[in-house]
Amino acid sequence: MFFALTPLVLVSGCLALSGEYESRFADIDSISERIVSFNAVDLHIVDGGNPAGQPVVFIHGTPGSAEFFASYLLHPDLQDLRLMSLDRPGWGTSLARNQFDGTLAAQSAMLGEFLCGIKSANPSQQLLIVAHSYGATLTPLLVMDYPQCISAVLLLAGAADPDLAAPRW
Repeated sequence: MFFALTPLVLVSGCLALSGEYESRFADIDSISERIVSFNAVDLHIVDGGNPAGQPVVFIHGTPGSAEFFASYLLHPDLQDLRLMSLDRPGWGTSLARNQFDGTLAAQSAMLGEFLCGIKSANPSQQLLIVAHSYGATLTPLLVMDYPQCISAVLLLAGAADPDLAAPRW
């Protein structure tokens, strides 16, 4: 049975990868999506809320995608804020154009340019990052690497010690 199912699973996996991205937000007028390109990565960003509001960037964990924070992007009490949820490099529809390096240092470098761009476009506003799981493990490094760009963070269920973040199996 294993040998009969293996080719089917492999073929179905290839079919899923070859399809077009179908947005969960396509029919929601208050949400927009965009790709922001930097030297090494094309970041998929989902925007909601008030474009002139205080910027809040949501960073998902592993596994995950920008859609993880969909309920926050749509929450009525948060619509005065500029809400941005991103697909971390290598996840969702964010693509690394070169050999992908998934280390925390590489992801910090890839996301730092985007975050500093937000801050420089809004110098009088504080940039807040809300991060979950592996995103919350990455965010302290982002703060150390780009302290001039990040004003505050909210870390949800992250592992700050790299030894604790390693797989246990």
